Amino acid sequence: MLNEGLGSWPARRARMTPHRTAIKHDGATITYGQLQDRVNRAAHALQDLGVQPGDRVAYLGPNHPAFLETLFATSSIGAIFVPLNIRLAPAELSYMLSDSGASVLVWAPELADSVATLGESPTVRHRIAVDSIPNNVVGHNLSYEGLVSKASADLLDVAVSLDDVCMIMYTSGTTGSPKGAMLTHGNLTWNCYNLLIDLDLTTSEVALISAPMFHTAALNHTALPVFLKGGTNVLVSKFSPENSFDLIAEHGITLVFGVPAMFRQIAGSPRWPEADLSSLRILHCGGSPVPEILIRR
Repeated sequence: MLNEGLGSWPARRARMTPHRTAIKHDGATITYGQLQDRVNRAAHALQDLGVQPGDRVAYLGPNHPAFLETLFATSSIGAIFVPLNIRLAPAELSYMLSDSGASVLVWAPELADSVATLGESPTVRHRIAVDSIPNNVVGHNLSYEGLVSKASADLLDVAVSLDDVCMIMYTSGTTGSPKGAMLTHGNLTWNCYNLLIDLDLTTSEVALISAPMFHTAALNHTALPVFLKGGTNVLVSKFSPENSFDLIAEHGITLVFGVPAMFRQIAGSPRWPEADLSSLRILHCGGSPVPEILIRR
């Protein structure tokens, strides 16, 4: 393939394991073959809107299959993905859209209030709603599912090198305005290889992705390495310890990433002493030391 970057991953994986489960979300299951089809269609839809190599496509929303579809579709046409922090104020989001030069904004219904108050961005030409468009969001908004369903499913193979920028991920801005970290396809690919070795991931991995993928750990350190290896990512829009126990038992979760605060909530739950965690193989933690109670368990 001409595409050496992340945009080629769905096609490469679909050739190897088209029937294996790539994503689970809210009771729905998406195989690698089905995901490739949707990524191809999303890529054609973006091209039809005029997105060119080097253009920026922003995503505003919680963990959802459309997040990963948009990332891979954007990468497959040589454009640059910009994940936005859903916890930021509209003024901060407007700054990131303008600073990155995003020409497309894909947004989820949970962020309707933020989108409604964003106003018109000087760079954004198209806004695409993942689900139905709430009444309080004015202006022209396209339907994500409408675009995907009508677009071609043919494979796009645009020349992309490992040195090309894949993603602009913004810092929190604690020392001033948020800074856009430009991550190349090579940065992300080699990071994934390091995680495959460090965590010894397997094709039977089932990862619980309840930390937000607009942060680097959930996306670049967990979801993408699992995808590259051909495992399953169980996407959760919002973390809760009780839901985590249920999902671990239901799906046979083998890998969980969390910041210490998340693990403290899990270990502090009344269900902790009797919880069935037998499927777990890896607890992946970052930010500060792992809670001692988790180590003892």
